[in-house]
Formats: sequence, structure tokens, C-alpha cells
Amino acid sequence: MTTPSYLVLLVEDDHLLSMVMTLQLKEIKGITLKTARNGLQAYEMIKELKPGLVILDVSLPGLNAFQIVEKLRLDPEFFQQPMIIQTSHVLSQQELAALTLGATKFVDKCLAAQSLGSIVSDFISELPNQESKFSTI
Repeated sequence: MTTPSYLVLLVEDDHLLSMVMTLQLKEIKGITLKTARNGLQAYEMIKELKPGLVILDVSLPGLNAFQIVEKLRLDPEFFQQPMIIQTSHVLSQQELAALTLGATKFVDKCLAAQSLGSIVSDFISELPNQESKFSTI
């Protein structure tokens, strides 16, 4: 029996940081990784691919993470889309805004750069216990 692969979409406009995060995520068994560099591309990919998890930088060209979360939460098909929002900005106001809009998790980008692999692994390990139309590919 083949183990399902979870599609993870990483959305980061900083090329170097995207490379570091991609290397961390590629070490996780059981995921397939796709990347986007701006909010418009990310939104289109989410609608098309329905990834098991989306990791969004707050400040993206095109649409920012808050706009993407808000648009997805208004669409019944994507109301439960799992999303992790990350930023290097001060957390309090942005964290509250992201979680209020419906983000699944909010992480400091400095922390994510060091431990994104374990954050995503922990999240993925909980997915088989959840029924999700976004989980497997």
C-alpha cells in the first residue's frame, strides 16, 4: 500500500528564505512541495491544486496573506483550508488579525526559518486523523 503524499504549497517572495525553507520541507517524508512567489500566483494555485497545507508569508506582492485567507474563508469550498501564516514583523497585531481571519497557525518567520520542518511535520502528523478534501494527492 502506498503512503499518501500531502501537497504543501510554500509561498515566499524572498528567494534565499524560500530556498532554505524548501530544503527543510523536502526532508519531510510523505509530502510533495510546490512553491509560489507572489499572492496572486498562490491564490490561483490554491484554487487549482487544493493543497493539504499552505504556508504563506504575510507580505507578498499581489495579494498579501491576509487577503488570501479572507478570500478563501469566504469560499465554501476552501473554508477549512489549512494555512500557516509567517512573518518577521511584530506578532501581536498581525497574529490576531491572521487568526481572526481564519489562519490555522501563525509563526514568527525567524522561528520558521530554523524549525519549519518540525512545524510542518507536526501539522502533517495530525492530518490522517482529520477528514480533509485537501489532504492527499
